[in-house]
Amino acid sequence: MGYSMRDGIECGGPRSACFPAASLLLALLVYLSLVAAACEGRPSGGGPTTAHEKPVVLDVEQALKADPGSEVYVQGFLFFEGDRVVLASTVLESYPPLPGAPTLRVKGLGLEELVGLSSTTKESGFPAATWSDYVVVLKGTVEDGSLKVVTAPRVVQASAGDLAVRFSPVSEPLRTGEQVWWVFDVLNRGRKAVVLTFASGQKADVTLSRLGSQHYRWSSGRAFTEAIEPATVEPGGSFAVVLSDSLSVERGDYELKAWVTASAPYGERAAPLPQLATTVKVY
Repeated sequence: MGYSMRDGIECGGPRSACFPAASLLLALLVYLSLVAAACEGRPSGGGPTTAHEKPVVLDVEQALKADPGSEVYVQGFLFFEGDRVVLASTVLESYPPLPGAPTLRVKGLGLEELVGLSSTTKESGFPAATWSDYVVVLKGTVEDGSLKVVTAPRVVQASAGDLAVRFSPVSEPLRTGEQVWWVFDVLNRGRKAVVLTFASGQKADVTLSRLGSQHYRWSSGRAFTEAIEPATVEPGGSFAVVLSDSLSVERGDYELKAWVTASAPYGERAAPLPQLATTVKVY
């Protein structure tokens, strides 16, 4: 962005009398440019200041350098370690996975607020751990090396008998040209196991439309195995699907539709799981 300025200095005396005012203005402009340059690279706020401005999303290292008390967007992988929750930019190769340094302590966020988490709680022989296999964006205030969450990722859900289908656009605010993560899970709240049936290797899909025209579909251009695949969801258990993509659409508001591509038994018949719908803004 650039600005053009016309010489607006007005002087009522000789031309030489205008020089001190001009010099003072020039010195002020130089000072302001130096202050702006010094502030570059030091993260402060993370949210958009206007309806069309692209929000700044920090990584963990940048968030740790942010001004205390500032409200920011921060992205990373989540790890729940007992009562402690941390956000990390990298994941160490182990099982269960461990957060790579540096990490940011997260406060005010519960397991129940997130979709599609992985866990070892029902696996024997492994230490208890819960984590996200996807990058999540959190909005909060930074203070003493911690992030106090103001806004957790949005969750859209629908019920189908004993099943609850949930979807979360965990990368919001969505930014064109950036990586996006779409996360689903199917929760079994009944007392019997439920078998989900997939007609192919595709497990879920997401579309973005505007004014009746589809501008994005996650499955477009992708190939999937052509075989029926069952998945059993035990009582109290869940089945998660995580999709990732590079989002390349024009900025603006879109109608989003998301669904798990499985059918489930309803009495003596099987029917598709419900489709979820919401609206999103792409910056």
